[in-house]
Amino acid sequence: MEMTRAASRAPSTTPAGDPARACLWTRLGTDLTELILSLLPLRSIVRAGAVCKFWRSIVDHPAFASRVAATAPARMPWFFLYGQNNVHLRRNQAFAFDPAAGEWVHLPPIYLSEGDGPHRHPDECFVGSGGFIFATSAATRTSFCYAPLLRGGGSAADPWRETPPLHFSRRNPVVGVIGCGGPGAGARFIVAGGVRLVGGLVDIEDQLAVEIYDPAAPGGWQLCPPLPPEFRGSPRPWSGGESFYVFGIYSGLLARFDLSGRAWSGVRTLRPPRVSFSFLVACGEQLVLAGLRGGDNPPSLVLWRVADGVEEGWRELGQMPEGMLAVMFEGEEEERFASLRCVGVDGLLYVFNEAHHRGYPACVCEVGGGDRCNWKELPPLPGPVNRFHRVIAFCSAVPLDSVIGRGDGDGSSC
Repeated sequence: MEMTRAASRAPSTTPAGDPARACLWTRLGTDLTELILSLLPLRSIVRAGAVCKFWRSIVDHPAFASRVAATAPARMPWFFLYGQNNVHLRRNQAFAFDPAAGEWVHLPPIYLSEGDGPHRHPDECFVGSGGFIFATSAATRTSFCYAPLLRGGGSAADPWRETPPLHFSRRNPVVGVIGCGGPGAGARFIVAGGVRLVGGLVDIEDQLAVEIYDPAAPGGWQLCPPLPPEFRGSPRPWSGGESFYVFGIYSGLLARFDLSGRAWSGVRTLRPPRVSFSFLVACGEQLVLAGLRGGDNPPSLVLWRVADGVEEGWRELGQMPEGMLAVMFEGEEEERFASLRCVGVDGLLYVFNEAHHRGYPACVCEVGGGDRCNWKELPPLPGPVNRFHRVIAFCSAVPLDSVIGRGDGDGSSC
């Protein structure tokens, strides 16, 4: 990370400050300058665009976003944390951790521009995945909206796009992005499960519906085979390539939806011995299970690498340092871990405590080749931090268009 931070400071030597140096930069030519700028961290690209007109013309060119996307595998995903206060909406807050800079970014809270101003409907539910933020409405409506990351907050120009109505109204569904594997690859949204209200009551028979939407294709949502009946409740999603996974954090049940065949795999169980609950995250093309293992003194957070298609196919990678876990979750009773949450993608696993009295502490583990696990504490959230009734957290890569504010967020490119 030190090399990345050093690179992010490179634009401080601006061509505009020294005519002779500006002349040297001009001699590099457009192609080489574009290549150099594309290797910078995203926030440094924004700063570089303010250096001079030449650099700005490069950053603003549509082809530059494609070049930046080509370096995406080397870019670390960000950790997003949104806090919602159900009583006073002005106390909502949003934060993002930029691992390249090693610091938090204070984001404007999310509102849907609706009615007489940017006020969020109390029933709106926000989730994030694959470079997008999603909002679904409960009650009798079937609306589904999306916006690019970092552009769905505040009350500026409205970046939100509304899809055709869902076939089923939802509350707290699992949402994923499929087919976002490279430059120019189209993103498709998948919505699974969720609770429907009928006359103010929960319809317990309708929690398994699955629908897919392609923003670049005409038409509306397409109905797919429903979730396996074992997932009636609140499974957790994970998307990768042409597959979509759902996982039960307490049951350990896992199923995969294949987009090309439009079919669910058989349900398998991932539950190592003495694990009370666990989270499934993506590390490259591999799945990693992070679970709280009881019986140890004290309990430990353990990581396992999951073998595809093998029942009980897991292999222990390591565990979170005992001292780090103790700092995040003080006390002696095991119930203190009820507020433990994990999210991750692309080799980074973020572990955090969603309890307010602890200030939402978090740490990150980089899972590399050769079963390498590097743990690091994150700095505290930039204060003051309000009290939230609900914390929404997710991990996602950040497309360049989300940072520089170009594009209409139609999902046609990742």
